Amino acid sequence: MLEGILTNARILIVDDQKVNNILLETILEQNGYPHFKSLTDSRQVLETYAEYQPDLILLDLMMPYLDGFAVMEQLSSVIPADTYLPILVLTADATPEAKRRALSSGAKDFLTKPLDAVEVILRVKNLLEARFLHLQMQNQNQILEEQVRKRTAQLAESETKHRILIEQIPAITYIDNPVIGPGETQFVSRQIEGILGITPKEWIEGGIDLWLQTIHPEDRKRTLAEYMRHYQSGEPFNFEYRFVARDGRTIWIRDTASVLRDEAGKPSQIHGIMLDLTERKLAEEALQATTQLMETIFDNTHILLAYLDPQFNFVRVNHAYAAADEREPSFFPNHNHFDLYPDEENRKIFQKVVDTGEAHFAYAKPFKYAEHPERGETYWDWSLAPIKGADGKVKGLTLALLNVTERIKAEETLRLQSAAMNAADNIILITDERGVIQWVNPAFTTQTGYSAAEAIGQKPSILKSGMHDAAFYKDMWHTILAGQTWE
Repeated sequence: MLEGILTNARILIVDDQKVNNILLETILEQNGYPHFKSLTDSRQVLETYAEYQPDLILLDLMMPYLDGFAVMEQLSSVIPADTYLPILVLTADATPEAKRRALSSGAKDFLTKPLDAVEVILRVKNLLEARFLHLQMQNQNQILEEQVRKRTAQLAESETKHRILIEQIPAITYIDNPVIGPGETQFVSRQIEGILGITPKEWIEGGIDLWLQTIHPEDRKRTLAEYMRHYQSGEPFNFEYRFVARDGRTIWIRDTASVLRDEAGKPSQIHGIMLDLTERKLAEEALQATTQLMETIFDNTHILLAYLDPQFNFVRVNHAYAAADEREPSFFPNHNHFDLYPDEENRKIFQKVVDTGEAHFAYAKPFKYAEHPERGETYWDWSLAPIKGADGKVKGLTLALLNVTERIKAEETLRLQSAAMNAADNIILITDERGVIQWVNPAFTTQTGYSAAEAIGQKPSILKSGMHDAAFYKDMWHTILAGQTWE
C-alpha cells in the first residue's frame, strides 16, 4: 500500500545543467516514479512549489542567479513549520562544510556528484517514506483533534441550550409502572418512532413482549437477565445492547433507568431514557481500525521507533528498535533511556525538547554499542519529537532512528574512489547508455587536450583533433568503447 503511495509522489528537480535533469528524470522514470517536474532556472522554484506542491525536492547547490542555499531560505519562508518537506541536495562539493551548511539550511539528505542511480533511488524512497509516514500521523492527529473539538462544542452547547438539545437528541424517554408488572410502559416519547420505526402507541400496547422481540437476538438473554435484576432489586438499570429497527438497521442503545418510590418506600414508577449510541459505536469502530493501522505501521516499519515519558522512561518500542538491541520489546517499558544508553550530551538534547516543546533532528550521529563492541561504530539519523497535551505541555516523546551506517560507508567508499580516479594517470571517463560523456578525470584533459566542460554532454565523435593526430583518437576510442562506435 505504501509503495503505491510513494510512486504517486510529486518530485521537483532543480539543476541549472539540463543534462543533470535528464539523468535524474531517467533514473526516476525507470524506477517507477513518473511524476516529476524539472527546472534549470532557480528563480522559478518558489512559484513552481506553490503551483506543483511537490513531496520531494532534488536541489543542486551551485547555480546561477540563486544558489541552493538561497532557494532553501526562500522555501523556509513559505513552508509551514509543521510540514515535513524533504530536500535532497545534489552537489559536486563534497566538503564537510558544504554538507553541514546544506543540512543546517533545511536539507534532509545529501548526495555527492557524480550520482549513483541506485543510491539516488534509495535516498528518494527513504525520504518519501518519512514524508508520507509524517503526513499519515499528522492527518490522524488532525482527525482526532477535530473529533475532540466537535465533542467539546457539543458539551458547551448542552450547557447553554439544555432543553433544545434534549428535544433533538436521538433519545427515547419512558415511564414504566412496576406495580402492574415488568415492562409495563405508561409513557414513551415520540423519538421511538424515528429511531426504531415503532409508534409510541404500539410500544405501550406491546409491553415487555414487543421490547424483547425488538432486542437483537444475540443480546436478548443477557439484557433480560440484567433488567429482571434491576426490576426485582430496585437498583438502577444501566445497560448497552442492540435493537433491530423495523427497517432492519441495528441500533445501539444505552438504556438507563431508576426506580422512584412512594412515601411507604414501595416502587411507584421507573423513569428511563434510551440513548442512541449507533454513531458513537461506528466512530469507535473506525477509531479502532485507525489505531490498528497505526499500530501496524509502528510495529512493522524498519525505522526504529520508541515512545518515552517526559522523564525519558520507555513506554513502548517497536520490533525494529528491540531487534537492534537484541532484546524483546517487553524489556524496555519502565527502563530509563539513559540507564541503557548513558550519554550526557544526548540527555541535554532530550531535556531541551521537553522544556521547549521543539523537535530535534540529528543526522549521521555516530554510536557504539557498549554491550556489542564487535559491531564497531554505527551511524544513525534520528529525531526526537514532543507529544503535547491539550494544555500545550509535553506529555511524552517520540524517538525515531534510522541506521545509515551502510550509507555513510558507501559515501566514504565513493569519496575514495572519486579521489583515486581523479589522481589516476590513465584516462577515466563515464558515459551513459547512449554514449554521452558524463564525467572525465584530469588525465583526460592532459592527454587529449579537451577540458571536462568541452567533453561532458558530447559523444566521442567530437574528438576530431587535439594534442595528437586523428589516428591516436580513433585507436584510443576503439579501445575504450570495446569496438563500438558512436557517430
